[in-house]
Amino acid sequence: MSEIAEILEAKERLRAGGAADSEKINIAEEALGLKFANDYTEYLKAFGFASYKGHELTGLCNSARLNVTDVTVEARELYDLASDMYVIEETGYEGILILQDTKGNIYHIEPASKPEKIFSSLADYIQNEQFNP
Repeated sequence: MSEIAEILEAKERLRAGGAADSEKINIAEEALGLKFANDYTEYLKAFGFASYKGHELTGLCNSARLNVTDVTVEARELYDLASDMYVIEETGYEGILILQDTKGNIYHIEPASKPEKIFSSLADYIQNEQFNP
């Protein structure tokens, strides 16, 4: 089991979709014109998409609200996102998004601002319960 899978499995109220296969991941990467960070790919292969304790992580699913491709395409229209970033969570709070770049760094962005780095990996973000944008 990957590190990201172990971390998420330990979360209270974890709900997850079905694992995403490599073909679905490749299609999403092509649609966004990037390669997902390794830990996000591991997450997708383990869960597809997941929610836990008030967080809803994007992933690969039929829900436009949680599908990383749909959410990122919409965010690119509204925010000044670099082409190597994708949305991993819409916080539901004042338009704040949580992003990841292709190297694995995690950022938060507010409307009319630039992304601010907050963590070095998806695992760090998920483990840091006290983070509130």
